[in-house]
Amino acid sequence: GSSVELLESLLRLTESHPILIINVFRPGFGESAARILDASRSLHAARHSEVEVLPLRDDVARELVNNLFRQAEIPHRVRALIVERAQGNPFYFEEVVRSLVEEGAIEVDGARYRVTSKVHDVVIPGSVQEVIMARIDRLESPQKQLLQVASVAGRGFHFDVLVHVLGDEKAARSAIEMLVEADFLVPWDRLMGEEFAFQHPLAQEVTYDAILHATREALHLQVGEAIEACLSDEIPGYHAMLAYHFGRGGNLERAESFLFMAGDAAARSAASNEALYFFQQASELYLELHGGGGDPRKKATLERNVAFAMFNRGRAEEAISHFDLALEHLGEGGPQRSWALKLRFARDLLAVLASLFVPLQRKRRPATEKERELIEVMFRRGQSQVSADPMRFVFDSIALIRKLGPLDAGSVPLTGEIYAGGVAIFAYGGVSFRISRRFVELARKSVSGGSAATVPLLHPVTHFLQCFLEGDWSAEHEIPGSILDKGLRDGMLFDVTTYLALATEKHLRQGDFDKAADLIRRVDEVWDLYEYEPAKLGHYGMPIVRDLEVRDLVAAVRSCEVYNEENPQDLLHLISFAYRAKAQLLQNEREAAEASLERAAEIAKAVGRPIPFHMSAYLAARLYADVVDLEAAVGSESRREVRRLAKRSGRSARAALQMIPKVSYRGPEVFRTVGRRAWLLGRASEAQRWWHKSVDSGRSLGALPELGRTYQEVALRLSASDSVSTFGELDAAGCHALAKSTFETLNLKWDLQRLAGASPP
Repeated sequence: GSSVELLESLLRLTESHPILIINVFRPGFGESAARILDASRSLHAARHSEVEVLPLRDDVARELVNNLFRQAEIPHRVRALIVERAQGNPFYFEEVVRSLVEEGAIEVDGARYRVTSKVHDVVIPGSVQEVIMARIDRLESPQKQLLQVASVAGRGFHFDVLVHVLGDEKAARSAIEMLVEADFLVPWDRLMGEEFAFQHPLAQEVTYDAILHATREALHLQVGEAIEACLSDEIPGYHAMLAYHFGRGGNLERAESFLFMAGDAAARSAASNEALYFFQQASELYLELHGGGGDPRKKATLERNVAFAMFNRGRAEEAISHFDLALEHLGEGGPQRSWALKLRFARDLLAVLASLFVPLQRKRRPATEKERELIEVMFRRGQSQVSADPMRFVFDSIALIRKLGPLDAGSVPLTGEIYAGGVAIFAYGGVSFRISRRFVELARKSVSGGSAATVPLLHPVTHFLQCFLEGDWSAEHEIPGSILDKGLRDGMLFDVTTYLALATEKHLRQGDFDKAADLIRRVDEVWDLYEYEPAKLGHYGMPIVRDLEVRDLVAAVRSCEVYNEENPQDLLHLISFAYRAKAQLLQNEREAAEASLERAAEIAKAVGRPIPFHMSAYLAARLYADVVDLEAAVGSESRREVRRLAKRSGRSARAALQMIPKVSYRGPEVFRTVGRRAWLLGRASEAQRWWHKSVDSGRSLGALPELGRTYQEVALRLSASDSVSTFGELDAAGCHALAKSTFETLNLKWDLQRLAGASPP
């Protein structure tokens, strides 16, 4: 109207006057905002500058959330949910903070926010719902009706399904075009017909919640029938969608039929996000409707399929809970109390060790169908537990191996894989390499006669794990790319990703950064193609090791922060906080490093008894921090402080050294640091013994960066000593030359600068 004409005339003033006009437009107002924008673009192009405010990127959104919450320890689940639902809308973030404070989930404590127990029950703020609802109420009837049908169909939906329900393609086309223009919907091109999606998840939720229950039930039935009529069963999630819609529509017989078909499909492959969503929703509805009744075997099958679907996506913690429920329905709940669990473990372990080293000649019976099902569920649960709950992995896997005892191995298809998994129990669990080697032999016998290409991938992966931890880093244990490719084709995402992560770390620590980069790219491909969560963690985790090895310390700290944001598992945060502390120590940020170490210690305490693989990074960083403090005290000549720090660093040294036999690749760094401690305390001969162990360990592993750093350490100490001048056959200059040539070969610029400045690394 007149106000638009006024603004158009005011724009002309910019041609003759030094005036700045700032227009802030909302999308979807063609007769006002779009008209003014068009006039500015066409008539005043030379003076027109346009800034499109795009949704915040995920990393920026996470940073905004952290700032708005004033760095309060908000649970990862809540943060992730806020970022997901906001879809980059900063207004939503601010409303969420206000809502959480008003609801008592967050308390204001001076300049800080403090989390209360209510944070676990947070809901979408009503003010945001009201904003969206007001926009929906302003829609004309055809658009509102289509939006309702779309909200029932799901976050993303096929246009043909809407047309089938509404019955008028022309009206549906017109309505959907207007909804796209109004930014309710967006085209969703996934090469599976014409699809659209809600631009904002809240718009779907608010629209759906506003539909009367009876109308909603009828619409679900219509959408289910439309999917059957319009879509191919080749579409991912087809059966899961039908199970969900017929379940919500009250047709329980058809819902159950499609649900179990969907479960079989989800258990076999890494289902898409949409398929997994519908399958979960339909499964929850089925279990809710049956309450405490229903067929236990059907419930077990359903929980197992949900668990397999989660496992295939790498969502370990969710998978474990569903595996546990499946086992309960199968009558295999297991003890819950701590003392009972330990007692069962002791009995199981004794039985397993006896069968390994004192085998009895007895006739074994064939496994029943139920036993085979139990064994498969227990085995897959164990794979999920490897990173999510390693101690339970050890306990439950020993129980699984014992269950094989009375059974004919030939009647259990997974026998070879279970024996291969025994390697992980005793090697990765830090129990015994001798026992794990026995399981390597058993696993090899179970597949004797097979070529490398036909041997299940888990066998070479667990063998590589054994060698990796024990310190045999020769190239002969590496798995060819062709076998990894076959593993991916066969859906063995867990095994491929596990190997790639270990092999990447090996090559990074050996200084073969090009090979490591190739492996990281393969991890990224697994994440891109399959959306497999462990590959995502590798994508964010491997750069931490890389940045530390090349001493890009600012990047290392940032990589740790990003990893913690992306990874919900506290146990793995134990490693990342330890690495962050190490990077901060190398930057002389002692207070920041101590804060990181304290956070790692809190996680270790909360977990209980982390296995050596996870604990070793923290113990190495703790030792290094204590020796840095000791060196500062020696320089200050405070005898009392030196004695105190000598005791503290001695405890740290003993703890770190105890881990080396179980996690050998920490050896070069830990031995060097223990030698540095001995040197600072005036025990030169002891220091040299530890440095020789560091050199021998580094050579054995081929860990060139750490080998160079040990020679650098020795060169620094010898050059400043009046009483000790040699290290074996080398003097300070010789050690310096070896360190320099190593750093130059690997292009380690930070180390070269430190070497030139003769400062301690």
